Amino acid sequence: MNNPSGQPSGLIYESDFLRIRDILTVLFKHQRVIIAIFLFFTILSLLVPIKMTPIYQAEASLMVKIGREHIYNSEVGDQSQKVAFDLQALIAPEIEILTTRDLRLRVLEELGVGTIYPDILENEFLTNSSMETAQGRFQKNLIVTQSGKSNVINLTFEHHDPQVAARALNLLSELWKEKHLAIFSNPQASFLEEQVEVFRKNLEQSETTLQDFKQEHEISSISDQRKLLLDQRQNFDSRWKFNEDEIQGSGSKIHSLRRQLKDIPEYIPMWTEKEQKDQIVDSTRQELLDLRRKEHHLLGKYEENSRMVTDIREEIALIQAYINEQEAQIKDDQVTTIRNPVYQDLQLELLNTESELTSLKTKGGVIQRQIEEIDRQIARLNRLEKQFDGLQREVDKDRENVKIYVGKLEMANVSRQMDDKQIANVSVIQAASIPSAPIKPRKLLIFALGMALGMLSGMAWAFVSELLKTSYIRPEQAALEQGIPVLASISYKS
Repeated sequence: MNNPSGQPSGLIYESDFLRIRDILTVLFKHQRVIIAIFLFFTILSLLVPIKMTPIYQAEASLMVKIGREHIYNSEVGDQSQKVAFDLQALIAPEIEILTTRDLRLRVLEELGVGTIYPDILENEFLTNSSMETAQGRFQKNLIVTQSGKSNVINLTFEHHDPQVAARALNLLSELWKEKHLAIFSNPQASFLEEQVEVFRKNLEQSETTLQDFKQEHEISSISDQRKLLLDQRQNFDSRWKFNEDEIQGSGSKIHSLRRQLKDIPEYIPMWTEKEQKDQIVDSTRQELLDLRRKEHHLLGKYEENSRMVTDIREEIALIQAYINEQEAQIKDDQVTTIRNPVYQDLQLELLNTESELTSLKTKGGVIQRQIEEIDRQIARLNRLEKQFDGLQREVDKDRENVKIYVGKLEMANVSRQMDDKQIANVSVIQAASIPSAPIKPRKLLIFALGMALGMLSGMAWAFVSELLKTSYIRPEQAALEQGIPVLASISYKS
């Protein structure tokens, strides 16, 4: 049915056109064209992969382990080894090595550009431009990635020849190990050998200088000799103090003896008859004194003319007469004297003490001179100590340097031997194998995309063609636009 009003189809401005019934009407109306377009794209999706060159992908896995390459050794001084574990810092350099330009060029040179990319060398010789083109294509075909957050690196290489893809990837892995060893190798053995020889000569020279210094000054060990001298000085000091105490004691003793000699007579009378008489007189006088006391006592009780008083007075008179007689005889006797033995003993002891004091003073002087000599030796050691310590430090420093560099030389030799035997802390987990099936073209994907594209293209063509027409699809649309009821509809097929 034509649109008499000349208005555009309701397809572009009526919402009911989008109903499912309208869509199905359009699709069934143009089903032949839709099927034709669908079949065209479907057949095309089957033919295109046949004409495309198949691409194979070889895969390999590499592992990077922490080893001697990642251990920091100070060139001088501290011998402690430091390992800074950072997985990203561990993997990033290895990925950089794998993607370096010179590694790609070596693979191309060893396998041959004509083997990997024969189309580049077609009708021409190998030139710099063709080599640059080949290495650029190699870089594009090579993919290097880290496997998650592990220390594993995944390699993939795409090529139309599966054998070439596997060979190129395996060769790249081997060259990577060589490059790794070359970069992380430590070519210091010869330098360290020279340094060890230099420090050994320095050590011999410093030891000779120290030995000459010891012989010149008769020194074996400053600290031991000082300790021995200090012990000797302490011993002499104790002896000197003890000697001073004895000197002081002897001086006090001499002073005491001299005072005693002044109080004791040098001569004393001998024991004679006079002394005996004196003793008798003295005893008789004591008896006379006792009688006089008795007389005085009796007078207090009796009269003076009493018998007892007269008798005691007669006895007193008799004793008095005897005393007078004896005293008269004593005056006529001669007295002789002798040297006092006590005085002699004191004088002898004084002489011995004075002699001992002289000996103690002499001994004290000897001890004092010995102490002064020890003090001079200690002062001499103190003056030589700074020079001795400097020479000893020089020997210790040279010995430590020899020890450090010998250790570093041993480590360098071990590292060099490991490098010579191609021992590294990187390994190939899985070598590249020849892929059995190509990854490109993906026939199923292309076929599915062709079917989808054909279906969508056919449907699009049907709706666009209806959009460009000025007719109605269904009678209801004409009735709705004209505002008149539909009494009957007649289908038309051209």
